Amino acid sequence: MKKSAKVLTAFLCAALGATALAACDNGKGGGIPDGMVRVTFQDGSREISHTDIDKGSKVTKPETDPTKDGYEFVRWYATPSYNIAFDFDEEIEENTSVFAGFRSTAADTHTWYLAGTSKSGIFKESGDWKDGFTPENVPAAIKMEKSADKGNVYTFTSDFFKGDQFQILNTDEGWAGQVGYGYMNPDQYSTEDTSPIYGKSSPYDDNAKKQNLTVGVSGNYTVTLIVDANEHKLTEISYVRNGDVDDANVTYEYYILGEKLNEWNTANYEFTHFATEDHINYELTIGMQDGDMFQFNSYDSNESQLRWNPENCKLADDADTQAAISNIADKNFGVKGGTGTYKYTLKLGKDADNEDLLEVSAKKISDTLPEYQFYVKGNIGGDTSWEEKHEMTKGADGKYSVTLDIAAGEEFMLVAADKDDISKSVFDITNAYAYKRLVSKSIEYKNNNYSAKVADKFTITIDPATMFVTIDGEKDAPRVYCIGAKGTMNKWNVKDATEDQKGVIDGTTLTATLNMTLAAGDEFMFITYEQGDETYAQVSYINAGRVTDLPEGLSGTQNFKCEVAGTYAFTVTIDAIGNITGMTVAKAA
Repeated sequence: MKKSAKVLTAFLCAALGATALAACDNGKGGGIPDGMVRVTFQDGSREISHTDIDKGSKVTKPETDPTKDGYEFVRWYATPSYNIAFDFDEEIEENTSVFAGFRSTAADTHTWYLAGTSKSGIFKESGDWKDGFTPENVPAAIKMEKSADKGNVYTFTSDFFKGDQFQILNTDEGWAGQVGYGYMNPDQYSTEDTSPIYGKSSPYDDNAKKQNLTVGVSGNYTVTLIVDANEHKLTEISYVRNGDVDDANVTYEYYILGEKLNEWNTANYEFTHFATEDHINYELTIGMQDGDMFQFNSYDSNESQLRWNPENCKLADDADTQAAISNIADKNFGVKGGTGTYKYTLKLGKDADNEDLLEVSAKKISDTLPEYQFYVKGNIGGDTSWEEKHEMTKGADGKYSVTLDIAAGEEFMLVAADKDDISKSVFDITNAYAYKRLVSKSIEYKNNNYSAKVADKFTITIDPATMFVTIDGEKDAPRVYCIGAKGTMNKWNVKDATEDQKGVIDGTTLTATLNMTLAAGDEFMFITYEQGDETYAQVSYINAGRVTDLPEGLSGTQNFKCEVAGTYAFTVTIDAIGNITGMTVAKAA
């Protein structure tokens, strides 16, 4: 990936501060003749050498590589973070620094392995995205092999298929020591999804080092990791595509997941599961809420979990589908036909490159949500047979609830039944459907059921649109929610938010306004969390993609981005359980 010398120079001046500014004076001072610019070759902030060249010409690469005890020279870099190789074919317009990349030769003693998901089945034994292995028990199918004669070089060869994703971890650090796409060899760095292996962030993005490596072209690959024992500063990933591979020959089970539907939960819920007879055509009828964003999740016959969004799906062009759903910024699908019951049809096929392609069709079949009857059963009141059905009644908000006296140690569960015959169970609603943060602290999970830790009068509620359960005890303290911004201004940690970046949401109006003073370049989002939760665990979130009519100075389709410094007023509304329902933004006077 190339970048003009002018832009690189501006970046370096900003990154290096006063030391670099002295070398970025465009030929003013320092004994540089008029019409010439200086190229300084550096090891960190230490100058190795410099040369003056005509402005607009190219600098010649030094004939000999620099040396440094305990290190090997790798290449010359355009940035002090060593993630962009310097382009010696670039015409240089301003004073420029070029950085020597030295990799420590100290021995690396880690055991390295892959964590991810793949249709090849390599993660079937270890589980998708799992860590916590020791050198003794890391599965051979994901373990990298250390070279016997090339120092800190590790390799891994396997079939990979389009859409597979992975990172590289070691057994000592797990995810704390992850090596992601930001460590890719600069000559192979790409954000194009047609590349054999690519990443989704620019190498200038600090988050790139944690990005997944994504396979864009199926094939047999050898992935090489060269470890820098000096804090991974020049740890590097590269790959060779050895050749084509046969089709993965897997079958899929599909599930739908969404923001309002189930808070992007990838669990295998019955009511989100697509029925299929041939593993080519899939159907699901489900209630959806207006404006919800969603994707599809699948498990293949190798037990690998895959996400399907507009990037690897095709939206059918028939009138029903176009009226029902849309693409949102190529990241999610969106419900645009309003709240109601939808029938989704998925057809699995192949694209021009013989890669899996999912055609998505949709039709709104009702303006109302699917109807069920709901009831609670258990050993409540000594009912050892679990036969009594404690029916739930529908409230004005569309949710079903029942209030029961439950003794300590009594267990219970929820059931969805046929809307016309309560004796016909449709599916069980276990604790997997519960907002665990919204279940009374007097309730615990036991034997896949709810169990009362103390005797209380409990109100059990279910939302038929999401099948999520909440349980409130009469003795429970009321919940209080807060809103907080997290982003570049507080290192993406809401715990470090300043007073103008957080606030308590009034329990009566369920609104809060944050008057935030922002600098140009700030990037951020908002979350809600329970005030009594010291972990600041996210209850709900909102980003720019869900806000209409952003004022001049703010932009974004994912995170909010500040383009014009100033004070902005963000007014957020939530529902009674802390989910963000809307936001308005205005430039403060």
